[in-house]
Amino acid sequence: MPEIRRGAEAVVTLEDDQVVKNRIVKAYRLPELDQRLRKKRTSTESSILRQARRVGVPVPSIISESESTIVMERIRGKTVKEALTKTTLQKLCIQIGSSIATLHRFGIIHGDLTTSNMIVSEDRVVFIDFGLSYHSIKPEDRATDLYALRQTLASTHAELADEAWKCITETYQTAAEDADKVIKTLRKIEQRRRYTLKSD
Repeated sequence: MPEIRRGAEAVVTLEDDQVVKNRIVKAYRLPELDQRLRKKRTSTESSILRQARRVGVPVPSIISESESTIVMERIRGKTVKEALTKTTLQKLCIQIGSSIATLHRFGIIHGDLTTSNMIVSEDRVVFIDFGLSYHSIKPEDRATDLYALRQTLASTHAELADEAWKCITETYQTAAEDADKVIKTLRKIEQRRRYTLKSD
């Protein structure tokens, strides 16, 4: 099975043209605790994926699941990291801002919003890897979710970062619940991080 990616928590492979995500056994944990945690995190991820799909956010459909494994459809296309250019920016960023707003409106925090976790497939931006996702309606959690994406844009797409961010946040503000409160909290987070960096 070709390995697509390996993270701290899971290995993602390709099998029979399907994506298989298997949570890794952690030898340092008690076996009972490890099994319980892997089962809970797998269940949370699959539940959130299904919820996101129901509310209209493009995500992979789940084919099957077990205690620590999720089998999903394969999404073909380029990641936003690869596809984001001056030409594609507006179209992609409007979709990104709208989908994040929808996730947040329904209490879903993605937890790892990067341009590598979004695939452009048939003119849609499909969100993947909900392994760190959870439920929350707190402005701080929503703002932190957005901040991760802001950091990714700044480090990976430096020349396009400001324009892309402006497009994403403007779209988000028109569609998200409590958007003004979230953006205000986001600015506070950015100020705290800048202060921390200066202090270091």
